[in-house]
Parts: sequence; structure tokens; C-alpha cells
Amino acid sequence: MAEKNTGTFSAIGKGDAPMFGTAAVLVAGYSVDEQKTLRDLLAAHDLEHLPLVFIDAALQKETLGDLAAQPELSANGRPSELRRAIVLSGLRETELHRLMKAYRLSGMPRQLWASMTPVSTDWPMRTLLDELGKEKEDLRKAVLAQRAKNA
Repeated sequence: MAEKNTGTFSAIGKGDAPMFGTAAVLVAGYSVDEQKTLRDLLAAHDLEHLPLVFIDAALQKETLGDLAAQPELSANGRPSELRRAIVLSGLRETELHRLMKAYRLSGMPRQLWASMTPVSTDWPMRTLLDELGKEKEDLRKAVLAQRAKNA
């Protein structure tokens, strides 16, 4: 995700270094059935040790740092009508790549992805989801403009 303060992206390596934050997978926009599917996906890829924190409208004002640090806040078992996204916190780089590859191959619906940063840790989940939505729309417009230019 682009840093709001710097406008730059940070590359994620392929080593075993931990990323920023408390280890957690913050999940928004999932139905109850999809929550189970995601738990099964993590288990099938030796990632079941990662805390899954499901976020619904009641938790959208909590900061990313608080959500990651307190997985008992999870809306597990309650559907979420929020924008579909996963925010990764504190995973090892190898875990991130394994999770994203498994997700891509699973056939589950596309979603937004982000990783927690020192800047975003204090953002409410709702703010991050809004920013991710804006970034997605800006990218879509840039691709369309490029296609029009090349046509």
C-alpha cells in the first residue's frame, strides 16, 4: 500500500524477516462461510498459527494496531458488509508469499491486500479500507488512460 505521508511503496523481500506489527491477518468483507474457507486455507498451507481477526462494521473504527494486538475483538462468526480486504501484520515474508499464492490459487474472490506499516498502525480500519478503495480506483483510471493512449 502506498504510504500516505511519503507516496512510496516498500518492497517486501522473500526472506524470513518479520514484517512490521504484531502477527495477525485482519480480514474484512467476508461472509461466515468465507471465514471458514479462509481458516481452512490457512490450515492447508501450514499458516493456522496466524491469528485471524475478522472485522465487521462494529469494529471498523478500531485501529489496525489494536485489532492486531487483540484478536479477541474479532467478529468471527458474524458476516461483514465492509469492503473485501486482508491486511497483513507481522507476518514473515515467506508466510506472506505463501498466503498470497495459496489465496490466488484457491479461486476465492479478488480482494484488496495491504500490509500494516508504522503509519497505518494508528489508522482506523475504515480509513484504510477507504484509502485502498481510492488507490484501486486511481490504478483503474491510469490503466484505462494508458489503454486509450495506446489505441
